[in-house]
Amino acid sequence: MRNSKLKFFVAIAALGACALTGSAYAQKRPFADRPIQILVGFPAGGIFDTVNRILISRMSPELGVHMIPVPSPGAGGAIAMQKVARGTPDGHTLMLVPSATLLARPLMMGLPVDHRDFAPIATVAINFTMIAVKLDSRWKSVDDVIRDARANPGKYSYAIPAIGGNPHFAMELVSRAANIRVVPVPYQGSPQAIAAVLGNETELVVTDNTHPQIRSLATLNAKRSPFQPNVPTLRELGFDVELFSRFSLVAPKGIPGAAVKALEQAARTAVDDPEVRRLLERQQLEPVFESGAELAKIWEKQAVIYKQLIEDLGLAHHQQRKPAK
Repeated sequence: MRNSKLKFFVAIAALGACALTGSAYAQKRPFADRPIQILVGFPAGGIFDTVNRILISRMSPELGVHMIPVPSPGAGGAIAMQKVARGTPDGHTLMLVPSATLLARPLMMGLPVDHRDFAPIATVAINFTMIAVKLDSRWKSVDDVIRDARANPGKYSYAIPAIGGNPHFAMELVSRAANIRVVPVPYQGSPQAIAAVLGNETELVVTDNTHPQIRSLATLNAKRSPFQPNVPTLRELGFDVELFSRFSLVAPKGIPGAAVKALEQAARTAVDDPEVRRLLERQQLEPVFESGAELAKIWEKQAVIYKQLIEDLGLAHHQQRKPAK
């Protein structure tokens, strides 16, 4: 395992070294002579830390500017979000952020910032969220789950990595669409949620992680996962439900247009690079490029969905019970 991880990071380093040849932006760039910082709002060694390093290995030589990951974990990415929103809009402060953190966390925590305080740069990857069961479960399809859940409202539960993330919100959308009631049980991350279903603490798990002892019944994405191509989407099963995470680069609002253009192009170059794609796919992520303009439209549409869900579930900051004095 240790050797595998070492080889992985050696591959990232080699990718950056190979790309250090002349870049269009290296000769004329809209950046000052100092590093670009990409804040990492989640624990070191996790998926966002890894994806940051993969991107930096290709974007940095493309831009002709040194890029460094800056750890700023805590509060589910909210600490880093606020630092970026308040940062100088000069292109030297960025963050790689998932959809739910950007669109839901501000409402749930009462943060003084939201998605409108950020300039979208680009989406670089998406993950695949699955509704899954233990391998020996009697449920072989989503229809099986719905049949039993309708007959026994509130009897069955599903494990999720945390309250207020995409797995939680997505399953709530499924429950509404199918007219069923299943109980969310939050854990401290996807590995723990998977362990819960394996230990028979819950009947279902909603996760973007894979495990040889669980079987996926459906994906919550718009299309099937290339990593589990035999698993249908909920839309294929007749449910108008789609909610998954984008890994998107953002900057403080007000960043100069030239910097946005340079960063967006560098992100596109990175996503198109075969080695970057290989490294992202190794993390069970599909490399996907969406421009800042496309991303802005997606944010506006999804913000409405998240707001309604958060209000309906009583998770908005103003709805939460304050501790007694």
